[in-house]
Amino acid sequence: MSERLQSLNGFAFSVDKKRIRTYAIKRGADEARNTYSDFVMPEVDGMMNYVVTARLKAQELKTISPNSTLSPALNTYPSVWIDAICREFRISTSVKKRKENQSVVEYFKDRIRHKLGKRREKIQGIVEYLTDKKRLASVVGKLPKASKDALRFVSEQGGCVEVEQVKSFRTILEDGWYWANKPPKSPIGRLRVRGLFFVGNAGESGEPHTVAVIPEELRQPLREILAA
Repeated sequence: MSERLQSLNGFAFSVDKKRIRTYAIKRGADEARNTYSDFVMPEVDGMMNYVVTARLKAQELKTISPNSTLSPALNTYPSVWIDAICREFRISTSVKKRKENQSVVEYFKDRIRHKLGKRREKIQGIVEYLTDKKRLASVVGKLPKASKDALRFVSEQGGCVEVEQVKSFRTILEDGWYWANKPPKSPIGRLRVRGLFFVGNAGESGEPHTVAVIPEELRQPLREILAA
């Protein structure tokens, strides 16, 4: 009996040692994680914010006509934004698959050709979607009030305003870059990810002149929809 108790006591002591060791390791890991979060993560976050801001500002320096139509405006967008708009409207963004017995080199050449063609198809699909007044009305109807207010304001100004005039409707970092993974949240960002609103540079003398533009062919339909 005493041997059994000793055995049980030894087992209990062994379990306690394991628990103590596990606790110590976990506590050390937690402290290390907290240290990493406190000192490293803010630096990483700051760097990512810097990169995103730089990309967004560079995008807004791309030339756009104050009376741009939808297709040229969409052509200024990076592919990740085109895909995000397609996702909003459920337009296919499928990637070409490799054919059986096709070499890797030929596959990638074919994929590049396909990707360029697919981008044109996507843009055409977005144009067709938004120039359908019934669909356009549905898109506008689902917008939050602040986005409708921004759209109405620019529409009332003729469809193009200096971006400073709509500054209160957006926060550049709030919109981010990877729209397909994390759709924009600012009122103007919600319009941009639906192809209703574009921000670009209308300057002609070398000086940036950033404007917010509603594509020309959408202006009259939007006025009618917003007035209804």
